[in-house]
Amino acid sequence: MILVSVFQNRSISILSVINQSLPYHTGRCGSCWAFSATGSLEGQNFKKTGQLVSLSEQNLVDCSRKYGNYGCRGEFMDNAFDYIIANKGLDTETSYPYSAKDLNCRFKQTNIGANMTGKESISVDTCRYWEGLLLVVLSVALYLRVLISAIRKR
Repeated sequence: MILVSVFQNRSISILSVINQSLPYHTGRCGSCWAFSATGSLEGQNFKKTGQLVSLSEQNLVDCSRKYGNYGCRGEFMDNAFDYIIANKGLDTETSYPYSAKDLNCRFKQTNIGANMTGKESISVDTCRYWEGLLLVVLSVALYLRVLISAIRKR
């Protein structure tokens, strides 16, 4: 279902979660907001617990309308977080699989895979800073890859 690569460098951990199972693309359901929200919470939950739990996008599609989301017609991950906080958790992907269509809410508290107690928005300036830093890091990584490849060919 998911592939996890964890790179640890002293106090720095980078989590890379790749969804391998592509009927997990959103299909004709505009649920990218739900995938963004679950991916974010999965990463934070992993950082806190050391356990990677795949969370249910369908739970958000079906159950978060009261918080301003429109199921397969889209909306915002921020509204999904409001639902998760108020709901005191989100079901696992295993217990509430993705179907790429609007259904009735089937949330079960016994199937919660992760929860959250708050959220914080990041300023545009902060995003620009990290975006710039990421470009520098990727540039250096690409340079090193080319350099290593050239050395190996000698």
